Amino acid sequence: MAASRLGYIVIWEGQSQVYGCLTKVGALETPPPPDNTIEQKRVFFITHQPDNGVISVHEVPSEEVLSAELRYPAPRKSKKIDDNDAD
Repeated sequence: MAASRLGYIVIWEGQSQVYGCLTKVGALETPPPPDNTIEQKRVFFITHQPDNGVISVHEVPSEEVLSAELRYPAPRKSKKIDDNDAD
């Protein structure tokens, strides 16, 4: 079974969790988790060099990370219970 594709890694200073994204746009648009700031965000491009069997990781410049527009997920709609349905 083929693995999912991974092109970028996103980490937040002070957190052990590593996040993965397929595209640079997706990695840059990712908003900070609770208790973190955009200044704590680091984005890396990751690639495999098949000629020499090396996995390379290159950091995206912090200026590019800090200037990216963040995309926050839409709020989830909760089901409201109608008072008439409670009977």
